[in-house]
Amino acid sequence: MNNSVAVILLLMFVSVSCSNRQSAPNVEELVAMELVEESRPGYNIWDYKTSTDEMDDSKVQFAHLQSENAKDLGYFDESRMHIIIRHREDNGDQVFINVDYGTFDVDRRSEETNVKVRFGKGDPISFKVRSLIGDDRSSVGLLKPSKFIEMAQKSDTILIEAPFFRKSNQVFRFCTKDPLNWRN
Repeated sequence: MNNSVAVILLLMFVSVSCSNRQSAPNVEELVAMELVEESRPGYNIWDYKTSTDEMDDSKVQFAHLQSENAKDLGYFDESRMHIIIRHREDNGDQVFINVDYGTFDVDRRSEETNVKVRFGKGDPISFKVRSLIGDDRSSVGLLKPSKFIEMAQKSDTILIEAPFFRKSNQVFRFCTKDPLNWRN
């Protein structure tokens, strides 16, 4: 298992500290997240998986997209960014942003920061994100994921600019064959 998969699996064990607590995934969901282990050279596509929660038989859906570019964020190797979208019947939609190696520069008290996202040729939109509970700040969760999902469904290009510890703002590019096809 490569480092990016380990980070994604760690991401799935924590929850976003938003207005309501969100539950950590079960083993079935972690198996579904193996989709991030293999990248597809040449172009990126959204990977989709569905699993069943073995405790309550509810359906859990995932979408994952890996950045086209990698950046030196001051750690072991160049880092790619990942967008992970999860839908659970009890928590609704969640959007997580993760990097293989690196630390998002978040406010120490609020554990929040802003990222800018540009969908296609549109104007950049600011999204508030929060570091995940118990995480090493290599992952953040969007506080209001519905706007992100709505815009990703209309765009085959996404740029995300995020602040990183000792590396300032960095831009990651996601170019896909097709826009997000979420829960259709």
